[in-house]
Amino acid sequence: MTLTNINHTNYATKFNYIVEKLLVLTKNYETKLINNYLCVLNNLDYRYLTDLNNDGVQLLIKQLCNIITFAETTLIQSFCRFLINIIQNNINFQEHIFIHCKQWFIEVFKFALPITHNDILLALKSFLMNKQFNDIDYLKLLIEDNQLLKKYLNSSDAQWNETHYYAINCLEGILMSGNGVFITKELIYTIKNITLNIVSSLYINDNKYYHTKILCSCLHILQMITVNEVLPHSIDFMGEILGVVQAFLFYGLKDYSPLKPQLLRPAVMNLPERIHVIPKCKNLKNHKAKLRKQPIKKVVTEVKNNIVLECKGINIYSSDSDTSDTENSNSVIMDSKIRLETVRLLQILIENSPSREIFGFWPQIIATGSRNNARVLTRSILKESVSKVKQHMLSTLTELLIDVKPFLIHAEEVDQMSFSTFLVQFL
Repeated sequence: MTLTNINHTNYATKFNYIVEKLLVLTKNYETKLINNYLCVLNNLDYRYLTDLNNDGVQLLIKQLCNIITFAETTLIQSFCRFLINIIQNNINFQEHIFIHCKQWFIEVFKFALPITHNDILLALKSFLMNKQFNDIDYLKLLIEDNQLLKKYLNSSDAQWNETHYYAINCLEGILMSGNGVFITKELIYTIKNITLNIVSSLYINDNKYYHTKILCSCLHILQMITVNEVLPHSIDFMGEILGVVQAFLFYGLKDYSPLKPQLLRPAVMNLPERIHVIPKCKNLKNHKAKLRKQPIKKVVTEVKNNIVLECKGINIYSSDSDTSDTENSNSVIMDSKIRLETVRLLQILIENSPSREIFGFWPQIIATGSRNNARVLTRSILKESVSKVKQHMLSTLTELLIDVKPFLIHAEEVDQMSFSTFLVQFL
């Protein structure tokens, strides 16, 4: 215990000492020494840093923003790593320091060499996730300016790579913001459309490793958007999400070629708004008692927390468990991750959408009779070989059957012409 306390003290003392040295060096603009000391700071273990000189850190950040121009490639990279460490250490920025950082990110992103962009994007994601961030105009600028995030959010002129991946991570960072209440419906629509466009271009594999990582990030983003209460679950929105589900539910499975996501439309139904099924049991009293025992649906906030935690679990550097020299030999595992995120997206949509509207998509996404090539949930359960993915599929199907049971009973026993355009058949 004593040794641990000593280590904590030593780290904090060393950190504060170097900050003081850097404050002097920034006044004299000694770039080489500044970079050397920043490297020392970046090599410290920030888990042990407490009782820091907060005023000194704030002043240092301001001075570094002022002196590090877009031409200082090495300094940009070192400063970005320092910002990541400081933000993850939960520093509270003063308002004017926050403004300096925002301006600095814009300038270096526009004009610095591409070799710096990975570090800039990593730092920018941490910055956007900070609970103090609440500038909607800044977010619009990042997404809409062709010299900023926007240029990495399409692959019309190049294959997807690491920089594209980090740019998409910034979209996740926006939705994961600690102060996310300020995000407008229009911005969420914009992020949704960008993500859907990316997903539509990813159904054909050009770079297996980043293809998988980018697609998983996009599916995370769609999960967060689906949970977000700001965006209404219209028929068109549900059709877009289910089109993605249909395209990637069989991703990587034998005999199922890549499919580009398309907007799905629900079947025309003739179901009443409220379905009342007359109980068949003789003991009506007991039947009513049984009806009281309704299954407890998952709370939306739980889903939000689960998604955010999963998204935060992606390390900011490419040294996480997904990164491996043997990635080509793990193709099956990588493909299964996409199917897992796809079925999670379906489950989240089911939990946050009206059952009647979900039922309209039943033959396209759940069950559609005896067609061997049908891309539906019931058939994917039979084809799936990874147990974890199959468990999520079964859980999703169970919840779905509970939710739409009244509609299934109505279609089967009360009015078999409830569907004007199709006949429901379950396996």
